[in-house]
Amino acid sequence: NVGSGKSVVAKMVVTDVFITAHRKKRALPMLVVSEIKQEDWLEFEDSPNVFLGWRAHKAIEATYNEMMHRQENRAIERTPLILLIEEVTVLMSSLEGKQKSKVQKMLKSIILSVRSLKIYCLFVSQVMYSSDLGDSNLRNQFSAVLGLGNMASRSAVANNIFDLEPGQKLEALPNRYGWYQEMNGSQPIKVQVRNVRDFTKMHKVLKKMLEQYQLPNDSAPEG
Repeated sequence: NVGSGKSVVAKMVVTDVFITAHRKKRALPMLVVSEIKQEDWLEFEDSPNVFLGWRAHKAIEATYNEMMHRQENRAIERTPLILLIEEVTVLMSSLEGKQKSKVQKMLKSIILSVRSLKIYCLFVSQVMYSSDLGDSNLRNQFSAVLGLGNMASRSAVANNIFDLEPGQKLEALPNRYGWYQEMNGSQPIKVQVRNVRDFTKMHKVLKKMLEQYQLPNDSAPEG
């Protein structure tokens, strides 16, 4: 939902994944970002792993190529990689014809195949429809969903992203509150988003995650 702070929440989630991995001495995750609107990731625009504007879909291509590289080279270390796509619906609506079909097929392959390859997806959008992903069954591949503000109260949107009982509705919530559901049969629960105490620290972590990932020499997206 507009103004609900979804992009900040996405950054918080990614940062928390990194900090948790560091604290538990696990492999530190890397990051690839797609943002078609060029609003929330401009300060990272110099990173080769941040794809802005008309190049936003190339983050999907890059991740798909990484997925294929890991499948073909099973001996290489599979460091966790997060694909963060801002405004999935806007991105998909910007594509047409064969290009859209190609990108959706890549995205479907990523969603269906990547967990075993330690590649993870985080999608952000004002609205989210199953058609954006090209397959209505892909929702069940996600571990959890979060709808902020009044997004979850819109039935057409809620039914696409939440697993609801027939006739079940979710009430509209103020900003910084949302409905969270894990896709394991659990019911949606009401949650509050914490404030970011230190944006500088968060952005430092994001910068490190972006710097850690290097595309395979033969896998860089064209253009």
